Amino acid sequence: MRRDGFAVGIARRRRSPARERYSTRRARDGRIDDAREFTAADRIATRRDRGERKKRMSANNINHTQRYNIVASTSAAQRNAHAIAAVAKKYITSHPAARTRSFDCLEIACGSGVHARVVCDACEDALRSYVPTDVFDGAFDDVRANAVDASEALRAPEVLDAREFDVRVDARSLDGVLAVNVAHISSKAATVGIFRGAARALREHGYLMIYGPFTDATIADGGFRSDGDRKFDASLRERDAENFGLVDVQTMDGYAAEFGLEVVAHEEMPANNLTLVFRQPR
Repeated sequence: MRRDGFAVGIARRRRSPARERYSTRRARDGRIDDAREFTAADRIATRRDRGERKKRMSANNINHTQRYNIVASTSAAQRNAHAIAAVAKKYITSHPAARTRSFDCLEIACGSGVHARVVCDACEDALRSYVPTDVFDGAFDDVRANAVDASEALRAPEVLDAREFDVRVDARSLDGVLAVNVAHISSKAATVGIFRGAARALREHGYLMIYGPFTDATIADGGFRSDGDRKFDASLRERDAENFGLVDVQTMDGYAAEFGLEVVAHEEMPANNLTLVFRQPR
C-alpha cells in the first residue's frame, strides 16, 4: 500500500526474537543516569502497565535482556527533542520537496514518539508524511498519544527492524531518514542497516540524519569528547560489550561512503552530542 508516493505499507508482523540486540532507546543523550536498564523502568511503571507489557512480550517471545523499547518517554528525550528538531528543520526545509510540502520522512527507533511529534510540529509546512518506526510495538500506544492533535503529516507507527530497512521500504520513496540515539545502543548490523536502507530508500538529495554521542578518532586518549562520554561508554560496554558503546564519527562516515552517501555535516549539539548528516547525491 502506498500513500502520497511514500511506502507506508511496512508489513505489520510479529517478529521472532532477535539474535542481535538492536536498541534500548532508553540510553538517551543524557549521561550515565539516563542509561537505565529496563528493570528500572519497570519500577516506575504502574502494575497494570507492567502486566500489559508482560503479556505483549510473552506473545512475542521477548524477554527483558533483549532490551527492546518498552517504556514511555524519558526526561532526556524531552530535553533533546527541540535541539534535534531545529537541526532536522534546517535540512528538511532546505530540500526542494519542502517547497511543495511533499517531503517524506521516516524515523528509525522512534521510542515513545517524542521526537516525531516535535519534528512534525517544527516542519509542518514542509512535510507530506512522517512515519515513526521501531523494532517492537511495545511503546506504540505512547507514540499515538504523543501524536494527538499533531500535524496531519504524522502517520501511525510501524514495526521496522533497521536490519531489514533495505527490503522493507520501497526504493526512492523517502526524502529524509532520522535516527536518534541508535548507534551506541545497537548492534553493528542494525547501524549498517540504517545506511544500507537509507541509500536505497532516499530520493535524490535526500538526507540521513543520525543523532547521538560519538567518539572522534582525531581526539587523543580514546576519542572521547568529554569525561561524561567516557563514563557513559564504559557503562554501556559493561552491560553489552559486543553491541553497546560509542562509535567513531569516522566509522559512521565510512559506512556512508560504502553505500554511496555523501557527508554533509557533523552538527554540534547540546551535551557534547552530534547530528551526523548525510545526503543521497543521485
